[in-house]
Amino acid sequence: MLIGLPTALVILTVPEVSGQRVTGQSAAEAFSRGDYMVSYERFSALIESFPRDPVYLYGAAVSLVKLSLRPGEASELLERSLKNGSSIRSAPADVPFYLGRAYHLQGRFDEATDAYNLFVSEAGRREARSYGVPDLLKQCTDKIGSLSVNLETEMRTPAKVEEDPRTEPATMVRQPDL
Repeated sequence: MLIGLPTALVILTVPEVSGQRVTGQSAAEAFSRGDYMVSYERFSALIESFPRDPVYLYGAAVSLVKLSLRPGEASELLERSLKNGSSIRSAPADVPFYLGRAYHLQGRFDEATDAYNLFVSEAGRREARSYGVPDLLKQCTDKIGSLSVNLETEMRTPAKVEEDPRTEPATMVRQPDL
């Protein structure tokens, strides 16, 4: 009697965004040139195939933080990045800083303070100063700098209405802060 070993067929799918193949390099390039929306989309596509990769989790999260979008999602991704780091591939050293920023944007000031202080202890005071941590810690103490506060301010700032003859109806354009 011949006993066969079960075989597992592993199919790796290559993620795509807008019909284009996504690689870690293309996501990192978008991030490096400051195109954070594209880098977020690309890192998110990679996370679908590699959900535990700490670098992809970090890239998507930091992109969100830099865009000041969805800080709750960013903090979850950064927490997963820290948890999933290994000796083979670990999260970058500034994860605690960006986790602090994500908490800060959410108005979770105590948690932000803890994350910033962890970054200071791991990276050193000089490096923390280069990231602006002392000012961010002061903002946390003063309970300022969250998106909810910023959104309230933006909602009170009137938008300028410009008529564009090519579109119907008028488009809203936010005036730049002076």
